[in-house]
Amino acid sequence: MSIDQNNKTIAATKQYIEAKSLEFKTGNSPDNPSLSADYLIGKPVSGGNQFDFQAIQGFDFPTAYKHRSNLADTKIELLKIELISLKQQVLFEAKTLMLEAIYLKQYQNILSTRLETSEAIVNNYQKMYEAELISALELNKAKIQLLSIRGEIGRAHV
Repeated sequence: MSIDQNNKTIAATKQYIEAKSLEFKTGNSPDNPSLSADYLIGKPVSGGNQFDFQAIQGFDFPTAYKHRSNLADTKIELLKIELISLKQQVLFEAKTLMLEAIYLKQYQNILSTRLETSEAIVNNYQKMYEAELISALELNKAKIQLLSIRGEIGRAHV
């Protein structure tokens, strides 16, 4: 599963860039032509009837179209750079989260091993205490160590 393909922010930004690209490319052509026709009845009759047809098209200097096109291309490139920046930011955040998850998993494994060891030590100390080989102080130290490890495990799960 690829993050940049499935991230909704990146997908929305790609669609936004496509829409803006189309917007930047539109409007760089001459205005729509206007057509008009008039039928004029001549007076006096000897002057004859007249039919006028007009086609009007406004346009700018050719360099204006070139500059608008270059400006649109520049704006599109800026949007593409923003998309690359967004992708890098999202991928960095994902990588950071993944590394943190890996760290926490390994930390939990270490704590689990320490817990098992500490429980085994407490059990052995309990047997040794019951056999009166060690004092209650040593047994309590082992129990405190066990409680400390359980507290660390509780904090690690949060």
